[in-house]
Amino acid sequence: MVEKLEHTSLFACHKQNNAHFISFSGWEMPFRYKPRGVVAEHHHVRTHLGLFDVSHMGQIFVAGTEAAPFLNYVCVSDIDKCLPGQGMYTVMCYDDGGTVDDLYVYRLTEQEFLLCVNAARVDADWQRLLELRQLLGYADTECQLRNESMEWDQLALQGPDSFKLLAALAQASPSYQPLLELEFGHICQLYEHSTLTYCARTGYTGELGVEFYVQKPGGELLWQQLVQAAASHDLPLVPIGLGARDTLRLESCYCLYGNELSAQISPLEAALGWLVDFEKDDFAGKNALQLLKQRGVPRRSIALKVKDKGVLRQGMRVLTLQGEELGFITSGGVFPSVGGAGGLALVTANMVKAGELVCVEVRGERKHAEVVKRPFYPSRAKDIVS
Repeated sequence: MVEKLEHTSLFACHKQNNAHFISFSGWEMPFRYKPRGVVAEHHHVRTHLGLFDVSHMGQIFVAGTEAAPFLNYVCVSDIDKCLPGQGMYTVMCYDDGGTVDDLYVYRLTEQEFLLCVNAARVDADWQRLLELRQLLGYADTECQLRNESMEWDQLALQGPDSFKLLAALAQASPSYQPLLELEFGHICQLYEHSTLTYCARTGYTGELGVEFYVQKPGGELLWQQLVQAAASHDLPLVPIGLGARDTLRLESCYCLYGNELSAQISPLEAALGWLVDFEKDDFAGKNALQLLKQRGVPRRSIALKVKDKGVLRQGMRVLTLQGEELGFITSGGVFPSVGGAGGLALVTANMVKAGELVCVEVRGERKHAEVVKRPFYPSRAKDIVS
């Protein structure tokens, strides 16, 4: 039986740009654009400017007088520290401490929030939110949940030239002016061509950039507007596929759900313990995570750089030099910006430290890899915009 795949509003744009498509989380998405390859697209984002269609991501709105207390229980971070116009990267957990999803929470107003969630986790996140609202006893009038994932397009503009393009847009249309003043993690609202749009200074590449949330059918119009503005100002904007999106995030050591995080992997194990605020009165999974911390987190995520020839892939075994099993690779690949190859691994805690060597079983052969400090590539996402 052939899988029926969803298409984003920009599918025609991708076909016009000669995209090579793949199936991803129930969507037919561009992996790369021919004749460019993944490495070329990766370098273009690091040096110039790339445009991503990430409309497969989910958008869930939470609103009402009890929206903030509700999300403070749902998420491991302190949502009260997120003021209107700000965003917060956080995690939602099951009661046993396993991860439901990692997500971005944007506080649009005092009583309304936008949750950007992973495409593969929209249904699971939605069910968890409904379950926790019922548990806490909030009425729909106090805490309204709206799954609008099929009603929004999402575009990501990433790269060192991103704010040059935003400045060009602001010259042509004053409604874009607030984007030039966005601080990292912040979000603003604008209307362009009578279409509600949110723009957040966030991304998944480690580069300077923004992400647009556009009410349908405005995504295609914004895509064309960005392309035309770039062309008229001699800015080398090109579309970028999921292949380079993955290598960019891996160099930056950003987690991917299903790899570094899962229902069986807690945020403490995935090197996201800094997100967990144990000072809060309570949150879903707090007791389990506290117990895990008290007993000692049994596994931890580490970064590996391959010393021999070979590319690491998810699931490969990680061993000590003596052959004792440590864990497994969660994500692996090549590093176009820093050279070589490597990845992230989940291993037994306190068995290895930075600078030490381990072995990874690559197609039946044991390859040496060095434990290194993360990230592989330093993030420039928080750079001051001049």
